[in-house]
Amino acid sequence: MYHNYLAIYDNVKYLPPWFSDEVCKAVTGAGNSKRTLYTNDEDTIYDYKRCIMISGINNWLTEPDALDRSIIVELERPTDDLRKEETEVEAKFKEIRPKLFGYILNMLVKALKIKPEVKLTKLARMADFEVWGEAIARSMGYQPMEFVNTYRENIGIQNIEAIENHLLAQVVIKFVDSWYIERREACCRALHP
Repeated sequence: MYHNYLAIYDNVKYLPPWFSDEVCKAVTGAGNSKRTLYTNDEDTIYDYKRCIMISGINNWLTEPDALDRSIIVELERPTDDLRKEETEVEAKFKEIRPKLFGYILNMLVKALKIKPEVKLTKLARMADFEVWGEAIARSMGYQPMEFVNTYRENIGIQNIEAIENHLLAQVVIKFVDSWYIERREACCRALHP
């Protein structure tokens, strides 16, 4: 994790409970220390902030604080006619890599110019990410606030994901649903005896 800016966990089938806290620390920024040498008391301090990518069939990151620092992307399964062999994909990537790198740098230059103009009245928990995302989206030709609106929709999806994966929240939802149904039926009986 100390040597890579982007840590990728691919094809995840299970995440231990402590992993969500580690994701929060890594994304927001954290640090730790250890002894430099066994012969003295000097410390080596690791201060890091990293991007984490987790892929899998199911979303195993379910803690609300970790979800609040995440973007959920659902990909569609490619149809058979879109599948390609790895050698073909690698050859195409090798062909477009210089243009892709140039495009990324051009968008970064534009985003650096646009970012000071981005003034958001309300900011999400990941405020810097939201501002930079808006600046980058505008540099790519998207309309003002298009990124922010999409990002906030994603936050809504995260909230649903957190509720669906929280046992107590599910119990409360079932209680409220049954209470509402009972009240509605009681009102109907009162109106139509």
